[in-house]
Amino acid sequence: MNKPKRIAVIVGTRPEVIKMAPVVRALKGFGHHPDVIAFGQHTDLLRSHLAEEKIRPRNVCEIERDSLSGLVAAALHCGEVYLDPERHGLVLVQGDTTTAMAAALAAFHLEILIGHVEAGLRTGNLAAPFPEEANRKIIAQIARLHFAPNHSARMNLHDDGIGYDGRVHVTGNTVVDALKAALKRRPSRIVRTWLRPFQQTHAPYILVTCHRREGWRTYIPALTDLVRKLPTPCVWPAHPNPEIQQALGLKSLHAVPGASGAIGHVDFVHLLKHAALVITDSGGVIEEAAVLGKRTLIVRGETERWEAIEMGGAKLIAPDQLKHLSKEIAAALKARPPKPVYAFGDGKAGERIARICLKFLRS
Repeated sequence: MNKPKRIAVIVGTRPEVIKMAPVVRALKGFGHHPDVIAFGQHTDLLRSHLAEEKIRPRNVCEIERDSLSGLVAAALHCGEVYLDPERHGLVLVQGDTTTAMAAALAAFHLEILIGHVEAGLRTGNLAAPFPEEANRKIIAQIARLHFAPNHSARMNLHDDGIGYDGRVHVTGNTVVDALKAALKRRPSRIVRTWLRPFQQTHAPYILVTCHRREGWRTYIPALTDLVRKLPTPCVWPAHPNPEIQQALGLKSLHAVPGASGAIGHVDFVHLLKHAALVITDSGGVIEEAAVLGKRTLIVRGETERWEAIEMGGAKLIAPDQLKHLSKEIAAALKARPPKPVYAFGDGKAGERIARICLKFLRS
């Protein structure tokens, strides 16, 4: 009798760990213990977030890269080493990172079927976000199962000629599962201490997070200059990428006292929960802010999360229009908080994805 095959879950970045954790937990809850394989260019950071989510990877592949092409080559090699057609019946990748694309391509070369979590997001512009828009379109062409967060994402896949054979499943986004789980946990003492005066006085503060490659030498430095001049307190959690740290000049920015480097997801969610305004270029943060009913200024020319804008809680600010951001911030702080947006899921996406994957393996 053939031994049942396992699911391999690939994680390469902090957001991938956060968004894959609900799937891993659900699979374990159904009695299937997936092989979590970490492809990380910041291995120590990845390990800390895996520990925060109580996930022990089967394999860890440290990636040294000096370019996008180098990252692709290293991730392809990791896939060849740790993915096994005899052991793995399905490889799950999440989102649109270069690691996810390369891991999916490695699985394709090994003739292992691929499941894509958070499938179908599109801006329609290959240059924004770069290289993520191309990455997710490549994954879509070779994946067998597509887990779309909502019907808009499903229609994007259909427009690409994908999904008319029942391969697309609308599941919600696992980021909502992760958000709800994090809200139930207590933040660190450092963050509780930092938050206490704002909670006691109901004073507003702004949460900023920007990291996209296209902003490293353009809008991120400009945004840091603007943030330094704001009268409203601002917290901008550090990012481990040295290119971003150089652009930020973090030493002269407001930060959580005592927090070194990037903070954990639980701490970040509690900072988000109490913020008066969010400024970001992160798709996941847009969704989390929308679910929490936070007014959000999106520093990008395009976005895949139009639902947040259509529901009235978010506004797109093109990077070349940052000169108007101070006025937008002032108006946003005066405006009534928006209603929570539920277009991104109900917190049960991980369970749905796990059920579909296990049924697929048994078929």
